[in-house]
Amino acid sequence: MPAAAYFGEILNGVSTEAFRRGRTPVFLPRDVAFGDIKSLNLGCGVIVDPQGDESLLRMLIATRRPVLTTGRVINLDHRADVLSIDNDAVAVTKSALGHLELMGYRHPALIVSRSTASYVVDAVATAVEWGKERKLSIPIVKVQQATSSGAEQALLTLLKHDDGTDSVYAIEESGALGALRAARVLGLDVPAELGIVCGLDGPALREAWPPITGIDLKPELVGRRAARQVIEYAEASVRRATKTVVPFSIQERRSTDRRARVLSRR
Repeated sequence: MPAAAYFGEILNGVSTEAFRRGRTPVFLPRDVAFGDIKSLNLGCGVIVDPQGDESLLRMLIATRRPVLTTGRVINLDHRADVLSIDNDAVAVTKSALGHLELMGYRHPALIVSRSTASYVVDAVATAVEWGKERKLSIPIVKVQQATSSGAEQALLTLLKHDDGTDSVYAIEESGALGALRAARVLGLDVPAELGIVCGLDGPALREAWPPITGIDLKPELVGRRAARQVIEYAEASVRRATKTVVPFSIQERRSTDRRARVLSRR
């Protein structure tokens, strides 16, 4: 499981709601063997940030058991029997880029992992469109593995060849921390010379120096609602799949507080 606190909070939410409703949650890796799944006698399932090839997802669909995804599955958008719950990734991306613009940054870059998860696909498409509207070409930095060291190296390569980039929107925690490390290597002041926003929020971002502005996706709420909806769907005599959107909020911190930095220098 990725290190970001986001995933732990989702699982906490799922556990809390499942136990409250008399269910025992079982947590499985995305590539668990079919034979192992069958031995568990599962009644329903929640797939976190699916890419579409998860064995549990395929088994639940094939056996017509209730399944809910946190984040949609790109190639299953047509299926009316798959429930989903998510934040609005398009609105999240616009909010992050808009915040950077409001803080005085004009040339953002986007850091993402090489994933087919819907939040990655939506963030890239939205950033490209956002840039076109402003006649900007936003660099898209794709990191092979979602680690801070990988993001650091990728961003170092970009900044060494593109001195116009003044800010970064990293949709994952590792990308934001990697951007902070890259800024230190290059001697760039954060936030005066490089602003950083993360598409998640968590302790690592709050405790970094400077603290990093993050998007609170309310993962514990996502987990609780996910468990509640898929259990209710499984127990209902009349089934109707739903697609739910959970609100988010931006937590502004020093990593983008460029105006305060400028004022402090006067």
